[in-house]
Amino acid sequence: RFFNEQRRWLTQVIHQGVTAGELPAGTDTKTWATTFLAALEGAMLVSRGLGDYRHFDIVTDSLLTALFAA
Repeated sequence: RFFNEQRRWLTQVIHQGVTAGELPAGTDTKTWATTFLAALEGAMLVSRGLGDYRHFDIVTDSLLTALFAA
């Protein structure tokens, strides 16, 4: 249930960005929400396992760059 709620929320946020013209028109909001959720969860695990939390920031920055370029 947690992941479904997170994906629902992210889908809404990304949709609002598209509607406001902050993100490219035609952005697949549900796919991006699922991608963000999966990547951020994975980044947390990897960062924790490596003991270096900069990896989380690197993944976050990369995702945002890709989303705004989509």
